[in-house]
Amino acid sequence: MPIEPKLLFCPKPALMVSVIVGSLLIGGARPEMIDLLEKPYDKLAHAVAYSMITLLLWISLTGTNKHRVAVLIAALIALADEVYQLFLPGREADPIDLLTDVSAIGFTGLVLYQLQSLRR
Repeated sequence: MPIEPKLLFCPKPALMVSVIVGSLLIGGARPEMIDLLEKPYDKLAHAVAYSMITLLLWISLTGTNKHRVAVLIAALIALADEVYQLFLPGREADPIDLLTDVSAIGFTGLVLYQLQSLRR
C-alpha cells in the first residue's frame, strides 16, 4: 500500500495568494494607481486585501500553528509591498498603510486562532 505524501500547503489557495500579491506589486507600479482611492477608503482597501491574504494563507497551510505562519507571511508581504513602493516613481511608502495592513493581519489572525480553537 503506497503512502500518500502529506502536503504542507494546499495549492489552490496558495495560488490565489500569489495572484493577489502579484496584482498588488505589478498593478501598484502603474502611474494611474497613484491616489486611486480617497482617504479613508484607501485604508479600508488595505485592510480588506491583507485580511484576505491572511485568510487564504491560513486555508492553504496545515498544522496547529498555521494562524501564526499565516500572520507572519502576510506581515512580510505587507512590509515588502511598502518597501517596493519606495522604488516606484510617484509612490511612497506610508507607515500608516503598513500599520493598517499589520492591524488587519493581526485581527484576522486572532479570529482564525479562535475559530481553530473552537474546532478542537
